Amino acid sequence: MAATKPQKVWNKGVVGEPKPPRAVETTARCTTTGCGAQPGGARRHPGWVLIEVVGSTEPKRYFCSWDCAAYGSALAELRVGDTR
Repeated sequence: MAATKPQKVWNKGVVGEPKPPRAVETTARCTTTGCGAQPGGARRHPGWVLIEVVGSTEPKRYFCSWDCAAYGSALAELRVGDTR
């Protein structure tokens, strides 16, 4: 079924499924497993920081410390807006 004109306008011509986000590398010194991962599943990390920037193409992610969270926040803030 083809998209209608209003659907094309709403999607700004974008079609198909979005690409999954790439893995994020945190600071070079961080060796904590799961740092920079997207939240999911039943496992929670007490004391970890969740970074989510509204309007960013970067999805929300958990970071193990404030140093790693600052890196993730900066990355998400750089990716705010349309990336076409």
